[in-house]
Parts: sequence; structure tokens; C-alpha cells
Amino acid sequence: MKNSKKRILALILGIGVICSSALIGCGNSTVASTANPAPEQQQSESQQSTNNAKSDENQGDAANAPNENVENIKVGQTVQLNNNIDFTVTGVLTEDKVKVENQQPEVGMKFIAINWTAKNTGDKDADFDGLISALQVKDKEGKVFKRDNVKLVGENTVDVIPAGQTINGSYVIQAPNDKNLDDLLLLITGGNNTVYSFSLSNN
Repeated sequence: MKNSKKRILALILGIGVICSSALIGCGNSTVASTANPAPEQQQSESQQSTNNAKSDENQGDAANAPNENVENIKVGQTVQLNNNIDFTVTGVLTEDKVKVENQQPEVGMKFIAINWTAKNTGDKDADFDGLISALQVKDKEGKVFKRDNVKLVGENTVDVIPAGQTINGSYVIQAPNDKNLDDLLLLITGGNNTVYSFSLSNN
């Protein structure tokens, strides 16, 4: 009788151990499933990440895309600005050929004067300051050279360009002594999303 009770007790303990092992195994399986997604899920997440990266890249390209047409122009050629100004770069003077009133360039720098003519072909006065503010000089690396407010010898200043009249002017900058004209461009906005790029080289 005692032996029968011992066998029954041993059997009950054995069943308990088996059930505990089964529960532990099930718990481990659940954790592993959470920590390590199925291959299909990993592939889907990877593809989504790649698509997001491509979308961001395309948005960056769109943001940096140029929205203006650039036309390359040479010294002596005429372009029309805003349908009422015929603008021509007539020549470029450098170094000692630029005669200014009581001013010298900074050390290591030189004056460069860009001579131009502007004819008002419209029937109303044109804004002179608006024309000047539309001008900009850059080198081919993108560095901007600001206009120097020097006054050239014999230069006259005006506020407007009268209808039907032509005026002559100069746009003066300072640039390093070793800066070549071949590397400089005069940019001017011509309206209709067009920018005219004048090469300052006389070649």
C-alpha cells in the first residue's frame, strides 16, 4: 500500500515537472518571437526605410532644382531686360585703368570697372536703382563680389533712365590682384525667370 502511494506521488511530481518545462518553453518562444521579427517583416521594414530615404532624396533635389533660365552672353552683346531696357556690357577695365576719385583699393586688391549702356525702349521712365540692384558679379566658384561705392572720374549719377534715352554707367568691384577676368561673370535678372550671364573676358 505504501509502495502504491509512493508510485502515485512520484507520478504526480513527474507530471508537474513536465508541465513546468512546457510552460517555460512556451514563454521563451514568445519572447524570441517579439525580439526577432519574421524574415518577411524585416524585409518589409527594410523596403519601407529604403523608400523613405529615396523620397527624402528626391525632395532635396526638387528643392535645389534651378527655377531660372541662364543665358551666357559676351561683352558687346545686347540683351533686353523687363521688355523695356536694352542692356550692353561695352568693356571691362582693370588695375590702373580704373580712375576713381580720391580712393585706392584695399591692399592686395584691384578695382574692376564693368562699363555698360542701357537704353530705355519703353514710353515711361525706368528706375536706375532697380537696374543697378539687379547686377551681381560672381566668380565661377560662386563667390560674390559686392559693388564698391567708389565714384569714377567724370561719372554722372541719375535716378531714372528717361523714356527713349540711353545712359552709360560702370559697375565697380574690388577683387584680388591675381583674379583673372576669365573667372568672373556679371549676372543680371532679365525678367521672365531669365538670368543673363556676361563673361567679363574680352576674348
